[in-house]
Amino acid sequence: LWGGVEVWMREEVALLGLTHRLLPRPGGWRLWVRLLVDAPRPFREEVALRILPENFSGEALERRLMLEGEGGRGWQEVVWDLPGMPLWEVWERGFPHLFRLEAELLGASLSVPLGFRTVELNGEGWLLLNGRRLFLRGTNIIPTQWLAGYSEALAQKDVALLKEANLNAVRVHAHVTHPAFYRACDQEGILVWQDFPLQWGYAPDEAFAQEALRQARAMAEVLGAHPSLYLWCAQNEPTHNRHTLGPLLSAALRAEDPTRPVKEASDFREHPYPGWYWGHLRDFLALPGAPLPSEFGAQALPRAELLRRVLGEAAWPPNWEVYAYHNFQPHETFRVAGVEVGGSLEEFVENSQAYQARLLEFAIHAYRRGKGRVVGYFQFMFVEPWEGITWAVVDVERVPKKGYHALKEASSPVLISLLPFHGQLPVGANPLMEVWLINDLDRPCTLRYRVSLEGPRRLLVLEGEASLKAQEVQQVFHFSETWELPSAEKLGLAELGPQLAALPAGEYTLAGEVWEGETLWSRHTLRIQFYRP
Repeated sequence: LWGGVEVWMREEVALLGLTHRLLPRPGGWRLWVRLLVDAPRPFREEVALRILPENFSGEALERRLMLEGEGGRGWQEVVWDLPGMPLWEVWERGFPHLFRLEAELLGASLSVPLGFRTVELNGEGWLLLNGRRLFLRGTNIIPTQWLAGYSEALAQKDVALLKEANLNAVRVHAHVTHPAFYRACDQEGILVWQDFPLQWGYAPDEAFAQEALRQARAMAEVLGAHPSLYLWCAQNEPTHNRHTLGPLLSAALRAEDPTRPVKEASDFREHPYPGWYWGHLRDFLALPGAPLPSEFGAQALPRAELLRRVLGEAAWPPNWEVYAYHNFQPHETFRVAGVEVGGSLEEFVENSQAYQARLLEFAIHAYRRGKGRVVGYFQFMFVEPWEGITWAVVDVERVPKKGYHALKEASSPVLISLLPFHGQLPVGANPLMEVWLINDLDRPCTLRYRVSLEGPRRLLVLEGEASLKAQEVQQVFHFSETWELPSAEKLGLAELGPQLAALPAGEYTLAGEVWEGETLWSRHTLRIQFYRP
């Protein structure tokens, strides 16, 4: 057992469960309340239903009615028509107005969360939250291996890290996690993709399918009240049972909860790992896993101090057998990613984390520029659930790796994305190939952008203004199409040539910034090496 345990003693009618489903109607909402009641004999009793603001000041609503039923245990249903209510929204485009639905029967009460919002997928795969398109910037999470040790405080810390990383969604990966995590997502306006805990292949027999059906319905009953939860997924990376168990479970979930989208499976083809299990990170330019890649990433070592504490003498020089026990993948690290061990543990950690950060930055910028063909992404993985060496960007003690900062910067709701002409160039060459601006906000933006070289000498390369509509992605510069630029910008580029030719050779940073008024939304930097021919 983990978590709290309660013993209820009731001689008469007992209220054992409470859940709801929410449907929009013209001018308001229809709340479908379900109450699990146990009675030793036929009954007729008054029940009080209340809707109470949870994270804001507002008016409470109450309804009293008579419940009637036969003896035994069963579900009672109440339909409650409500007026327009404050909406639950993701943090970046509104406030997550959260209520509690409370039911009281014979002095006993239960409560569950309630948020007024709609979720659906359109024909192009876009999520529509409250009827408006939302680009999903997400990650996967298994917050702990030991649910008994997880707490409200740690859940709030994890969700705060998600928000700080500019993410609006999280996939609870291949398990049902601690209730505190869902409560924190409800409070903070983070959407939840919920997996049913099936990973890879299972027995194809009827008995397994029957038990999976029971558990899937139970999951929907236990979690279905959370407004943050927007999607059920029946399996992760299924194999031989992809087209037998998946359709069965997704049908059961749709029947149990008709108010949310249901996904049969998160398939291998949606989990691209170029630069880690195969290929090169440049392969992300082809947008593998589109329209919604739900896993991608690379491993990175946690900080050296933690490794020494966990691995002891095996930390350095590395005892590869001990490293492997802690999930380290040597072939992918050295042969595919080309990470160098270096001359010390600190150097190994630096090289490993730098590669993870570089891959995540490159992949997410490619997916953001491909918005439209891509409707969102879920990086793999967010936190390490134990003292391991994994794909997470935050270690088990919640200390961010370099990959966390790359994820945060690349996931800004308003983003500038640069494509260099090349990473190594002769002095005098223009380093900039393309500049893109991406707006994930639900409103138009008037933006200023600026691209500079920083290094042995500082040089302005490009600046300009652009107006973006809500949810728009716009290429504002392409080196091959400079003839389309306004006259002032053409003149600026013409004057840039002699200045580039006068630069001293060396390593530079190509830095792009995008501003809205006094707000710096995003900064993107690339390393450029200038050499003398």
